[in-house]
Amino acid sequence: MPKDDCGPIFFRSQRKGILLLPKAIMTFATIALASMLSTCSGSGGGSGGGGASAASEVTGTIASQTGNTSDFEGWIMLLVNTATGESRSSVITSSGAYSFSQVDMSASYTLVLLNIDYRVASVLSWVATDQTNKAYQYFNLKTNTIPRITHKGPSMELSDLDAVTVITTSSAKDSDGDGIVNGMETSTSLAAVSNEGSGFELADEDADSIDNESDTDIDGDGLLNWFDSDDDDNGTVDVFDLDANADLITDSNQTNSDHYFGSEVEYIAVQYFMDSSENRSIRIVAKLAAGFSPTAVTVKGPDDLFDGANILVASDGNEEESSIWDNSLSDDGASFDDSASDQLYGRKVRLGTGKYPKSDQVILISINMGSYTREFPFTFPNITSASISFAYSSNVVTKSGSPFGSDLTSYLWSVSVYNSSGNLVHASASIEGSTSTYTIPSTDIPSGTTYSGKVFAKSYERVSGYPVYVVESSLKTLN
Repeated sequence: MPKDDCGPIFFRSQRKGILLLPKAIMTFATIALASMLSTCSGSGGGSGGGGASAASEVTGTIASQTGNTSDFEGWIMLLVNTATGESRSSVITSSGAYSFSQVDMSASYTLVLLNIDYRVASVLSWVATDQTNKAYQYFNLKTNTIPRITHKGPSMELSDLDAVTVITTSSAKDSDGDGIVNGMETSTSLAAVSNEGSGFELADEDADSIDNESDTDIDGDGLLNWFDSDDDDNGTVDVFDLDANADLITDSNQTNSDHYFGSEVEYIAVQYFMDSSENRSIRIVAKLAAGFSPTAVTVKGPDDLFDGANILVASDGNEEESSIWDNSLSDDGASFDDSASDQLYGRKVRLGTGKYPKSDQVILISINMGSYTREFPFTFPNITSASISFAYSSNVVTKSGSPFGSDLTSYLWSVSVYNSSGNLVHASASIEGSTSTYTIPSTDIPSGTTYSGKVFAKSYERVSGYPVYVVESSLKTLN
C-alpha cells in the first residue's frame, strides 16, 4: 500500500486521553516514535479493496428461530470482506434466499443484515466455546453455499460450522457469553467494555495484538469499523473525534480511516447538509484511481431516504434543484465532482421533505463492473442536526445554538461575509465549538458599506475537505 504523510503524532497516557509528549520522556519518545514512523501508512481499517479473484457465485438462505423465511423478504444481506470492507449485497427473497456474484473464494468474510430501511439489524456471531466471553464471526468459504443462517435478533448463527472454515484467530467481545457481540447489545455497560491500557504505548484498543491503524474492528465489539459509529469506543461519535481510529494520528492527516478502500477505490466521502430552512441535502463522492473505469457508479440505499430526491446543480453561486435523482454518480465536472474526467464521481441531491438519514443506516456505493458490482458501505451515526444562529455587533460575531446536541462542543464553525452583490469578501478559519465569538477584521468590512454574513457548523473531516455534517445559518445583514 502507498504510504501517506503522517500527521501529528500523539501518545496515549490513559484510554481516553491523548497528550503531546512531555520533554521529560523524550528519550522514550524517540524510540517509540521511530517504531511508529516505520509503520505509518495508509493501510488501516479501510484499506484493501481489489477485485474478485477465483470468483464464484455464492448462495445462502436465512430463516427465523421458528423457521419462517418470508419475514425477511426485502431485507438486505451483506457479505463483507473483513480485511477491506468491500461487500456484496443481495435483496432477500420471500423464501429467505440470497446470492452474491463474483465472490473471491480466498478472502475472509462475515455477514451483516440490513432491514428494509438499510439499518444494521444483525451481525453474524456465535459463542467461542474455547474462549471466555468471546464470539466468533469470521469464516472462509469451503463451497459456493453458505450454511443456512438462523436469525436471532441482533445476532445470526450458521447452522453448520463444519461447512465453512471458522477463523479462530479473530474474536469479538461478548461480555455476557450469550453469543451476541457487545456492539449489538442494548446495554451500554456491555458496549463500553474495552481494553484498559496503561502507560505510554502504541494503541491497541481491544488488546488483540493488532495495532489500531491496521485493525478493522478497533474496539473489538463485533461491529466492523465500516458499520461502527464509535470505532475506538471512547464515547465520542467518529465524525466528532479527531482520532476516531485511535491510531494516535489525527484522522484528517492520513488515509487509513474507514472511508478509504485501497488502490482502485481510493476513498468515499458522504456529506449531509442542513440549511436555515431545514432543507436537507446529501453529497456523495467516490474517488477512483487513474485507469480504473467501471461502466457506472451508483448508490444503493433506502427508498425511504432517497425517494423524491432531486439533483442539485450550481447556478450563479446558488444551488438549484434539477431532475429526479436516478441514484447515479457522475464525473462530468457539473455534479459537485470537481473537474470532468478526474476520476472523482459525485452528486449532490436535495432530500424530500421530512427525509433524513437514520441512526445506523447504511448506503452502498456500487462500482458496476459489468457482470457484477463492487460495493463499499457508509454508515450514518446517531446524529440529529439542529439550527445554528448568530448575533453581530461591532465586528464581533457571537454564535448561538447547538447544531449537534446541547452537550457537544467538539465541532468546528466558521464565518463567511458577503458584499451587497453576494460576493464572498471574508472567510474565517475554523473555530472550535467551545468558542462562541469571532472578530471580523475591520479591513474586510470597512464602514459605510453593507455586508451580510452566515455561520456554518461542521463535524471533523475523515476525508480532507469533506466534513460529514454541515449546518448553515440564515443570511443576516451585518449592521
